[in-house]
Amino acid sequence: MWDRHNVISAYGPIDRFADVLKAKGLTEGDFSLPTPHTHHYHARFDDDERRIAHYFNWARTPLQPGDIQY
Repeated sequence: MWDRHNVISAYGPIDRFADVLKAKGLTEGDFSLPTPHTHHYHARFDDDERRIAHYFNWARTPLQPGDIQY
């Protein structure tokens, strides 16, 4: 799952996921979310987001109870 904090979380064969992401140029690292923090929307990134979203062959699954953000 790629969330609004630009963090990827995965369930399942983590080593396989990590290999694919590393092959795409992503790196693993520590992160922390600032508290408090805000979310911003920038229309200028819409095309980039669409290209990223369509680049991968996504599989949609139902949200788990802990995934729902209110």
